[in-house]
Amino acid sequence: MVIRTVCNKDIGKYDNGEIRVYGIWGMGGIGKTTLAQLAYNHTIVNQYFDLRCWVYVSENFQVNEIIKKIIESVDKSGCTLTQLDTLQASLQSKLREKKFLIVLDDVWAEEDEKEKWERLSGTLSCGAEGSIVVMTTRSERTCRMMTKVGELRHQLGCLSEENSWLLFKKHAFAQGRVGDDVRKLEPIGREIVVKCKGLPLAVKTLGSLMWSKSSSNDWQRVKDSNIWNLQENNVLPALKLSYDNLAPHLKRCFSYFCLFPKGHELKKDELILLWVANGFIPPKEETDNLYVIGEEFFNCLIWKSLFQVEKGNKYEDGIDRCKMHDLVHDMARHVMKHDCLVIEPACNEVKIPDEVLHLSSSCPDEKLNLSSEDLGKLTSLRSIFMFGEGDEGCITQLLNHVYVRVLHLALTM
Repeated sequence: MVIRTVCNKDIGKYDNGEIRVYGIWGMGGIGKTTLAQLAYNHTIVNQYFDLRCWVYVSENFQVNEIIKKIIESVDKSGCTLTQLDTLQASLQSKLREKKFLIVLDDVWAEEDEKEKWERLSGTLSCGAEGSIVVMTTRSERTCRMMTKVGELRHQLGCLSEENSWLLFKKHAFAQGRVGDDVRKLEPIGREIVVKCKGLPLAVKTLGSLMWSKSSSNDWQRVKDSNIWNLQENNVLPALKLSYDNLAPHLKRCFSYFCLFPKGHELKKDELILLWVANGFIPPKEETDNLYVIGEEFFNCLIWKSLFQVEKGNKYEDGIDRCKMHDLVHDMARHVMKHDCLVIEPACNEVKIPDEVLHLSSSCPDEKLNLSSEDLGKLTSLRSIFMFGEGDEGCITQLLNHVYVRVLHLALTM
């Protein structure tokens, strides 16, 4: 249905030449991004459009940033432009007379941001006939604001109990079973599946967890866990169960990813080196290669559905990358809230606790209010990640911090 609609220029066509927008909406973890990816990567879609690009939006709906990300996706390189009119002109020069597909993933835009959306959609209304924007969102209100035609809206519902079981079984019983007979485990497994409430992310993650548990007693303990009554906002019980069953070293490696912004794709090699730098990988023997052990950890987290792998054949350098689902990212931040401080543009002026271990900021420097004296007090600080705008003074301060093991700068000057 999605592919047929996206590739039919007459469905939802506007007489005024405005860009068509197809909206996929539903609750978190229900598979909106997966559905959009299936359409985006389909052969028919690939052949139909001259140009395709994918942009992760998330909570901070900033027109400048979204346009910049689209330009970077089209050019496959960084964009140094900052002024809105310059960004708009640059993007339109790349899109004009091309039939394009742009995916805006995980959009959060309130009704009071309608003007921002109209500014963005106006910029995008320059392509050839048949061009379309596909957006995913958890909010029906956002979907209705951005898609003006009912036939261009797709509400994604929960899995049925039987389909949930089939997905769970695919992961829980992968590569055969050891221990109790599957017939003994199935009744317990079906009860676990009901607790996932039809959310594919929860079902898949729990299935991956149960694969490593061989006895019916282990399965029963998961089914009866108190975590199912968890009241924490944005943390799915199924994800917390999976995290709690990780070995301590895997917990550290997994949760460290929360220092990167949501939707961020990171090369596998870079992530493993960050783990090594922080001492997260304990050697079994003195002569062990820590990178090789790190690869084992990486593959384990992929297998447990806590990381999503993006295969290297999508990229010019051929290197595998990984990212986290939004809800998994929320959970990683939750479990690291005492060790990590993540400062985002929506934050007000922030004071950094002296005992923080890892700091990540995507704010302008003035919000950090970080003097040399303040930085000197942060003797526990081991990682600093800086995204967005920065200046030479800030970088000089960071370079002089003697305790830091990881300094990651992704700044525009």
